[in-house]
Amino acid sequence: MNEELRAHSLHGTWAVDRLPTGRRLIGCRWVYTVKDRADGSVPLYKARLVAQGFRTIAGIDYTETFSPVIRFESLRVLFALAAQFHLQIEQLDVRTAFLNGTLPTPVYMSPPPGVNLGSPDAVCRLIRSIYGLPNSPLCFYLKIHSVLVEFGLTRSTYEYGLYFKVSSTGILLVSLYVDDLALVSNDPALVAAVKAKLTSVFEMKDLGKVSNFLGMSVSQTPGRVSLDLEVYLTRLLQDFGMSHCNPVATPLPPSIDLASDTSPLLSDSSVYRSMVGKLIFACNTVRPDLAFSVSTLSRYLSSPREGHLTAAKHVLRYVKGTLHLKLVYRHSSSFKITGYCDADWAGDKSDRKSTSGYFFSISGAPVIWKSKKQHSIALSSTESEYISLSASVKDLLWLTQLLKTIHLQPQQITEIFEDNEGCIALANHPAHHERTKHIDIRYHFLRFYVKSVFVICPIATVDNPADTLTKPLAREKFVKFRELLGLTI
Repeated sequence: MNEELRAHSLHGTWAVDRLPTGRRLIGCRWVYTVKDRADGSVPLYKARLVAQGFRTIAGIDYTETFSPVIRFESLRVLFALAAQFHLQIEQLDVRTAFLNGTLPTPVYMSPPPGVNLGSPDAVCRLIRSIYGLPNSPLCFYLKIHSVLVEFGLTRSTYEYGLYFKVSSTGILLVSLYVDDLALVSNDPALVAAVKAKLTSVFEMKDLGKVSNFLGMSVSQTPGRVSLDLEVYLTRLLQDFGMSHCNPVATPLPPSIDLASDTSPLLSDSSVYRSMVGKLIFACNTVRPDLAFSVSTLSRYLSSPREGHLTAAKHVLRYVKGTLHLKLVYRHSSSFKITGYCDADWAGDKSDRKSTSGYFFSISGAPVIWKSKKQHSIALSSTESEYISLSASVKDLLWLTQLLKTIHLQPQQITEIFEDNEGCIALANHPAHHERTKHIDIRYHFLRFYVKSVFVICPIATVDNPADTLTKPLAREKFVKFRELLGLTI
C-alpha cells in the first residue's frame, strides 16, 4: 500500500480540492492481489487503489473509452516472423501504467482509506487517470502512443496495437497490450534506443528475453519460437478439481449431440460459464485443436444443462492428456502463407446451419484459425464450403496487408487447400449458375482475388486438417490432423 501511495505521489495523481456544486463524488477502495509467478517462485503481493468508476457519468466525467490492444492473431504473426527471420524477442512492462495518463475532464474522488487530506471536506481532484475509471486505458494508450510515435515508430493501419520501424540496419516491431510490450527486432541498438526512450517517460520494468507473455509461455532459440499454455492449463484443471482425471484422446466424442440434450438445467451455471470462459482463452491463444469444441460449448452459456457440463469436463479430460502440446514456429527456406479451409453441411441439428473452419500458417504453425457456425442455412455442401472459403479470404486479406505494411511480404503466392470440387469451380468462375444464383453477393467477392492474391488447391478430404475445426472426429483421424495443425510436444 505504501508503494502504491508513493507511485501516486510521484505521478501527481490528484490535487486536494473541494467538491464543486453539481459534481458527483466517487469513492475508492484498496484491492489486494497475490500474483503467482510463471516459474513457481515466491508469489508477488500487490495492493492497488481503485476508483469506483461505475459512479462516473458518461458525457460529464468521460466520453470515449475504447482503447486498442494487439490481437492474438497479430502476436502470433510476430512470433512466426521472429522464427523465420531470426529476430530477438524482448519484453517490457510499464509500472503503474494508468497513472501516466492525463484525464481530459477532472473527476472528484473521496480520500483513499487511511489517507488524511487535512480537512474534513477535502476531496481528491483527479488529474491523472487511475485504475477503475472507464477511460483510464484510453488515457494511457494515448500517452504511450505519442511516445512511440515521437521515437519514430509508425502505427500499423491494420493493427492499432502494432508499431514498426524499418531502417538500413534492421527492423523493430513493437506490440502493445495495455502495459505489456514485446519488442521484436534484429537490431540491438534500435532496441536499446526505444528502451531508453520509454524509460525516460515511464517507470519501466525490463524483463529481458521473453519467457511469459499474456499468459503464454514463450521459448525462443535461433530459428525457433514455441508457445504453450502448460502452466495456465494445469491451474485450470486444479480450479475445477480435474487434476487427477483420466485423459481422453479427443475434445468431444464423435457421436455427441448437445443440441438435443434434455438433461436437467444446472442449478448453478457459474461453474460451466467459468469453465468455458477459461477454455476460450486457451483456444484463442495457443490451442487451435480446442476451437470447435469450445465454439460448440459456448452456444449454451445462457442455459446450460448437466449434459453440457459433462461435455465441458470431457474437454478438460482431453486437456489433461495434452498439457505439453505447443505451437512451434520454425525457420524455413521460403517465406509463405499456407491455408486450409473446410466446412460441414447442416451439422447443427437444431437449426441445420453449417460450421466453417479454416486456418493459415506461417513458418510451420498456425497464426490464424477459426471455427464458427455460419449465419445462414446452406442448401448444399458446395454452398457451405463456399461460405467458409469467403470468410477465410477476409482474414487472409488482412494478414497480407499487415505483412505488406511492415515490409515483410511472402515470397510465394498463398495457397488455400479446399476439399470440395464444386466450391473450387464456383470460386474460379460462375459455374452451376442455376443452382447458386441465390448465394449472397457478399460471398462472391473472393472471385476477384483468386489468382491475384491466392490460389485454391484441391485436397483429398482425408488430408484436410481444417476438418478438426468443423466437427468432432474419431481418435485416429484427430491425432493425425493435430500433427498437421502444427501442435507438437
